[in-house]
Amino acid sequence: MKQLLFTAGILALGLLAGAILVHGQAPDWDPSRMLVPGVRCLDAEQDLGELWQTDSLELEFHLVNESGEDTFEVGPIRGGYACTSVTPEKVTMSPGDEVTVKATVDLERYRFPASGPKEFTETVLAIAKDPFGEKFALRMAARGLVRPSYRIEPEAVSFGTIFRPDTPAVSAEVECVSPTPLQGLEILSAPEGLNASVERLPGEANAFRLTVRAAPDIAYGALKERIRFRAQLASGPFVTRSVAVRGRVVDDLYALPPILLFGTLAAGDECSLTVRLLSRSQEPFVVERVETIHQALEVQPRELSSSTAHTCVVSFRPTAPGALSESVKFKLRTRAGREHTVELPVRAYAASFTIR
Repeated sequence: MKQLLFTAGILALGLLAGAILVHGQAPDWDPSRMLVPGVRCLDAEQDLGELWQTDSLELEFHLVNESGEDTFEVGPIRGGYACTSVTPEKVTMSPGDEVTVKATVDLERYRFPASGPKEFTETVLAIAKDPFGEKFALRMAARGLVRPSYRIEPEAVSFGTIFRPDTPAVSAEVECVSPTPLQGLEILSAPEGLNASVERLPGEANAFRLTVRAAPDIAYGALKERIRFRAQLASGPFVTRSVAVRGRVVDDLYALPPILLFGTLAAGDECSLTVRLLSRSQEPFVVERVETIHQALEVQPRELSSSTAHTCVVSFRPTAPGALSESVKFKLRTRAGREHTVELPVRAYAASFTIR
């Protein structure tokens, strides 16, 4: 057992002596040496704090050859995803030499969320070769917290109920958070059927009013779309952002019931049903005219004074047997001059026999 321990001790001393002879010093396990014996980066890990996405960023890493007697070939030196250039790309380091590695980073290459901020890490990797041909990896990294060059608040606006056809515009105020005042903000695209515009609020550098007006042909139903903006920054570049638009598109003027069902009638019989014309926005309107194709359909009264609700009576007196699938069209005009047509389907069946 004693002989075994003695042999292990001799072997360990031999390895230590060999390392000292090869590298000129005892091995140093300082993590900052980044696995390269003799070459050390003085600032291999950097914390950049908070940055704006449009900030120009140039990183500097300082390498020093502390081997005492060995010359190292360092290169190639390459940057990470957002690096646009790294200098030098290759360098020879004699004992005692200090080299500054500069890396230019374009933060716009990162896909930061519009609301930000987001952590990022940019890495520079160098390959160092010692006099004996051994290669080592030298990793340098910079970390920080990046905020978008500008962001729009709130990220979503709700316009509530949007009435068809073209109703008075609904608006919401949005603010662009940016380190400097924006030169301008314009709309790149808006959902189909929405007419959107944006204007700067008086006396405000980064506050704007977003106005949305529903087009007559906008699709009925829930509105879940985005409006895309393009901002002109003071530093020169254009940057795009978007804001979510929420709401519900409904017809302002409508009829109840939505369909008239007369059922089965015998020739000569008559049936009358009551129809109510209403305005969801409570805007007064008039019934300018009523259009019916089938002669067996009659609407009373045909002209009504201005009001937010109207009641009509639709009568059906079949003159010949067969199915009836027609519609009654009410031509309406609001007080503001908007025209709208409410089409009311009519279904009935005229029997060829007498119903008792």
